[in-house]
Amino acid sequence: MPQKAWSAKRERQYEHIKQGLEKQGRDEDTAEEIAARTVNKERARSGEAKRRRSSTRRRRTSTSRDDLRCPRRSSSAPSTATEEADLVPSVQGLSKKQANYREAENPKFRCGECKFMFPRLSIGGCRYVRGVIHTDATCDEFKPRDATQS
Repeated sequence: MPQKAWSAKRERQYEHIKQGLEKQGRDEDTAEEIAARTVNKERARSGEAKRRRSSTRRRRTSTSRDDLRCPRRSSSAPSTATEEADLVPSVQGLSKKQANYREAENPKFRCGECKFMFPRLSIGGCRYVRGVIHTDATCDEFKPRDATQS
């Protein structure tokens, strides 16, 4: 199934891929299809094809990585600017010392009851404080999971 547009190098690559797939137990038709697709993908990446296809895998920008670190907003949109400010901590990624991370004196105000803690196990993470977080601790940015506890 080598194509006319392929160079001798790409034909060798096609045959090599096809033989390897057949050794793995693939039937000939499937091996030919996978090999042809692989060669065409490599041609597009290196600029040998008429039209270059965009890569299926794209690197995340720092902005999109930061978006992953932000806490998810609830389905109900905040009605005021102060409610919106309460959804997200003032600063993210602080050290435990900067966030005044400490043993909780009151069980109502411990990390296990905070909306920034995930998962709600004995040890987890926080969207505000870096590092391993224990549910029986607290910090200055504690926000209860439901508004009735504040």
